[in-house]
Amino acid sequence: FPSHDTEAKEQAIAQVATSTDPKWFAECYRIVVATATNTNDFTTDDLWQALADAQLPTPHEPRAIGAVLRHAAANNVIRPTNNYRPSQRVACHARPIRVWIKQ
Repeated sequence: FPSHDTEAKEQAIAQVATSTDPKWFAECYRIVVATATNTNDFTTDDLWQALADAQLPTPHEPRAIGAVLRHAAANNVIRPTNNYRPSQRVACHARPIRVWIKQ
């Protein structure tokens, strides 16, 4: 059975996905697909850099990128690995972030 924490996490991600600008979501999804296609593996650090390079605004809710990743995984574009790397983003304080690969 899923834990209460897991259920709360799923609800939060679903809420973020529905409240995110659809144009931003679509463009971020395109970047996820391109990143997965052009690299062996990637993290959200790579996606944040690609979003900045594309001059996409930072979403009101940064967790929106997680909703995009879940959507891409559900569409069999990418899959999570069991590997993690320390984040290079200052705001993340070197916390471990998941490594993703093309499906």
